Amino acid sequence: MKLYTTLLAAVLLLASHAQAQLQNKLRSITDDPTGISYKAKVRNVTAATDVVLSTDHTILADATSNAITLTLPAAGTNLTTQIIVIQKNDTTANAITIDGLIDGTTTIKLTQPNQSVVMQAGFSSWHVLGQRPANSYSVAATATLTADQLYNSTFVNTGASGAAVYNLPAPQLGMRFRVYLTVAQDVDINPANSTQILALTNATGDAISSASTIGNCIELVALSSTTWGAFAVSGTWTDVN
Repeated sequence: MKLYTTLLAAVLLLASHAQAQLQNKLRSITDDPTGISYKAKVRNVTAATDVVLSTDHTILADATSNAITLTLPAAGTNLTTQIIVIQKNDTTANAITIDGLIDGTTTIKLTQPNQSVVMQAGFSSWHVLGQRPANSYSVAATATLTADQLYNSTFVNTGASGAAVYNLPAPQLGMRFRVYLTVAQDVDINPANSTQILALTNATGDAISSASTIGNCIELVALSSTTWGAFAVSGTWTDVN
């Protein structure tokens, strides 16, 4: 009986010691400020053209010297788990163009500093999982908006002292932009010749005009190479010839 008691005490002592060691190890891992819970490969790109590799995860595209076009590999069985993060990592007006089959479109553009997109390869297409939108543009007077500005951007008429006309280029799939009135001045959105803002206008080339009311806003999305669709319309927008 005495031997059994001694052995039991030894076993319990060893178990207690092992548990204390395990707790200390777990504590050191948890408390270690240099520990890394997740790592992903990062690649810097500065060349005017580059190809996204199957081994890429995060691409920091610096367009300081030139605009950059990144070509995605074809989505397919070997890439179905690949996730790509691309960020415009400069402050210039040079755009980052991402070419490939992406949710029904062939181009995504990053035009603002720190603008980024997260995509995952599917079986036949790349899919956008998330985007950090472009910054707002303040356009206080009549201006022609450029194609590169119309990818997930917001336009405000801050500083306007009168009516303004925003002239649009031809729509391209992937374009999406918003207009928001911060000043009580009329804003007209004028599509290119032979293109139309569907539903809100009755003919190609017709512009839409807002009421002069702060808070009036609209989102336009390119539906084809000749048509825009209006989404999230707030306030009064009317057809003007």
